[in-house]
Amino acid sequence: MKKRKLLRNVSLVALSAVLVGGTAMAFTACGGGGGNPDVLTIYIFCNDSDQAVNQSIADRAMEEFNRTHADELNGRTVRAEVENQVDQIEYFKQLSSRFSNNNASDIVYVSPKYVTTYASQGKVLDLTPYLTGKQAGMTAAAVQNSSEIWPDALTLYAAYLEDGALSYTNAAEAVYDGTSQTWKDYQASENGTTVGIYGLPKDYSSFSMGYNRNFFTDALKETYTTTLATTGRNVTSWKYVSAKAQAAVQHTGSGMSDAVRYAVSGTYTNPYTGEKMEAKAGDPAPLINVGVPTTYKPFNFYKYPKFADALKAGDPVALGVQAYTNGKGYTVTIPGFPNDNPMKVADTYQDKDAPYDTENAYITYTYAEYGALSWAISYYLTTFAWDKTGDPNNSTNGGKYLSGQQSYQNVYGGEQYESSEFGINGYLLPWLVSNDVTLISSDYTRVWNTTDEPETFGENDTVKQYVGKDTETVEKLNLDGTTRNAEVQYGMDSENFIETYGAFQEIGSTWNANCGTAGDAASGADRGNNTGWTYFTMGASLFYGAGTWDASTRNETNTDNFWFGQMPVPVSEKLALYSEVRNGYYESQTYSNAPGAKKTGSAVGDASSVTGDYAQREKVSDGLTIYDASAIAENQLKRQDKWGARMDSVGYAVNSAVLNYEGDQAWKKEAAFLVLEYLTINPESQVSLTYAGSQMPNFVNQCEEFLKYQDAGFENGAFKDMITPDGDAAGNDVWDAYYTIAEQMATAARGDSSQTVAQFMADKTVNGQPAKYNEDYATTVLSTFSGDQTSLLSFSMRVLNMVNFSRQDRDLNMRMEYGLNSATDQLMYTQDTAWMGELVETSIMSPTPFLAYYNKDALGQTAAEFLGTVATKPAQGTTQYRWWTPAVSLIINVREAQTDLNNGNLTATPDKMVHAGDGPIDR
Repeated sequence: MKKRKLLRNVSLVALSAVLVGGTAMAFTACGGGGGNPDVLTIYIFCNDSDQAVNQSIADRAMEEFNRTHADELNGRTVRAEVENQVDQIEYFKQLSSRFSNNNASDIVYVSPKYVTTYASQGKVLDLTPYLTGKQAGMTAAAVQNSSEIWPDALTLYAAYLEDGALSYTNAAEAVYDGTSQTWKDYQASENGTTVGIYGLPKDYSSFSMGYNRNFFTDALKETYTTTLATTGRNVTSWKYVSAKAQAAVQHTGSGMSDAVRYAVSGTYTNPYTGEKMEAKAGDPAPLINVGVPTTYKPFNFYKYPKFADALKAGDPVALGVQAYTNGKGYTVTIPGFPNDNPMKVADTYQDKDAPYDTENAYITYTYAEYGALSWAISYYLTTFAWDKTGDPNNSTNGGKYLSGQQSYQNVYGGEQYESSEFGINGYLLPWLVSNDVTLISSDYTRVWNTTDEPETFGENDTVKQYVGKDTETVEKLNLDGTTRNAEVQYGMDSENFIETYGAFQEIGSTWNANCGTAGDAASGADRGNNTGWTYFTMGASLFYGAGTWDASTRNETNTDNFWFGQMPVPVSEKLALYSEVRNGYYESQTYSNAPGAKKTGSAVGDASSVTGDYAQREKVSDGLTIYDASAIAENQLKRQDKWGARMDSVGYAVNSAVLNYEGDQAWKKEAAFLVLEYLTINPESQVSLTYAGSQMPNFVNQCEEFLKYQDAGFENGAFKDMITPDGDAAGNDVWDAYYTIAEQMATAARGDSSQTVAQFMADKTVNGQPAKYNEDYATTVLSTFSGDQTSLLSFSMRVLNMVNFSRQDRDLNMRMEYGLNSATDQLMYTQDTAWMGELVETSIMSPTPFLAYYNKDALGQTAAEFLGTVATKPAQGTTQYRWWTPAVSLIINVREAQTDLNNGNLTATPDKMVHAGDGPIDR
């Protein structure tokens, strides 16, 4: 067992970067300005809309520079130009190429994955002397401002010399030492090791979970909790042929009596209607029953009207139910909906020093709860004629009416998949973090947990003989502000990894909730080219992974179709009230968390504890009971500090070649550092970037102001002019009025209006008062707005200082940034990413052996035949067996992943290092 103390639960580690070309070097190139003596060049990865915001920030910096250096410039006016690349892979490829050819821009966009390598190559400068004023360029406030941003973000860009000048190593914790005017890493040595700051973070971003609020209105929550699958109807859902919807399945109430059933008997109160309801085990039940164990028999309802039809046809989803539960189904207890009112946290469990709302607890799901909710709600939304938006008399069309498309669309649960770097980083990694497991060891050398496995698989060997349980001790933050030492497993063959990955794949296999693999088309080609992100933002799926940098893109869709909400990532099934589900070994397993008060401090325990939060009931079957609101709240409290988000950052660095400018370009030696400061650690710029929808604030105090802008004491905060769904700073309900103005402004912009923003806003009023807007845009002409040219709504919202985050959204994001619910992206420090491909079933075999990707195809098998084709032992997976369990897949592939990791760490070059956190969504 290894022990390593980490900064809260952020997994930062020292790792030597690959050294290309030896020690630091000087360049003779004149940057990327093409020799233009009046232009400082900036190269960034972002969409066109964000490019405009960053250009305006650079312009503000240059206005200050021209004013304060007027004498030296002798009448000249110099400027900065922002060049953007919208494709993340192409950006980093081009950046590497430009550095190699000595024509990189003066200021470049970098991620922590690159900054150490570029520092070791002498391509980017140590900013310490500029931040501290020892070298001219930045303002007197720079060092103070750099100390007030999120320290975990700054640390990602900190590195120290190792073995003289041979290589640079990422710092584990960078702390400013005012006496020496340097930053030091006190985890590296007792007295601290001096580190350099080779970039400044523009942001500190999270990737977690989001949902569409439109599917969780009060009216729909009442409907979900009172509607039976047997309710009489005659509704058509849709099939896709050549990317066009055609009538496919007629859904009626008949034959659905066993699709959703009570698993227990008793009386309970529906929290959304106040109605007393009687549960009887085995009887048909409403689709969702809060606190009541409910048995589901999921099947592909996109193609079949009832379970029996799906089973007869060989539907993989129905076959799985029949084979692994003997036709009984899976029992799950759903605790509520993601936007339910927060539960109040007793003083005992509150962190009084935290800047977020420590008194609130939010609905957090286990894996199976999330899957069952996805299946049940998408079943209702697709097979009932609930939406009359486009046709008030609708009684025959299932699905959601999309006003922008003037058509009905099937509704999906969401999308969780592991393909490519970002699939692993964005979707899978937060689930792993939520179950005390990581992809890779903290020294970035091991994805194979065990080291004593036999070289070959024996025919009779069980998969569990190959499962590793090695852990590393990681310090994590508790809800009450104390810390705990969590025993975190690492590697693709570890016990917790198999549990998590199995549950992750069940979203597609058992619950048919992945919009990318839902069986509503004969083939991928028939389905069209829409991605899970497209379905989410068009308003056709419940859930999706969400990055804080996605806000501007999300805002382009009218809220009638898509209204984003933030939610916690699902957590381990060990925290279930009561669940009977299929695990990563394809075994039926029952979970029921032991009742009792939440533990605090070190008493929280690890996942194997019999006394901590994860403890199971002594007799698990006792959990098959009805849970009232207090029991749900008690259980939910244990989940608040268990879920995790993936944290990363992007920022800016200064090209070392800037120091070589002479003559009429010598001004760039100072200007580059001032512009860099404005783009990253300038408080006013951070407000602009937050309004732009591209991030959360980088300053800790601004985050608290962002959250509490309506609270007493924050009247004059940085976000006093902000408009959110909660209203303005005074609490006035003005969101709808401002949203109407934003729509009107976007319409005018799309029509190439020659009006300026000031002219357009001259006659606009809200509550009888002139409507407010960001006067930085006063002279901006509407026809020059940038973004999605079919919408331009997001840019209009920026002008009006509108941020589409509710208080719950902002609070959850604060918890991630603060460290309660986060871990730094574990893939930022491997120099090659080929090893990740071994985890991607869609790419390593064709056809894939994973059922999650086959829901659209009937297998034409009985349950018995199906069981005989599923590999449950490693040796079977290498022979004739058609399907693999998640455990078999991981045990087979982890060895190749380890080989790739070993080789890749020695051979990578920067152009191969793609920072997954920068995409695929515009940033």
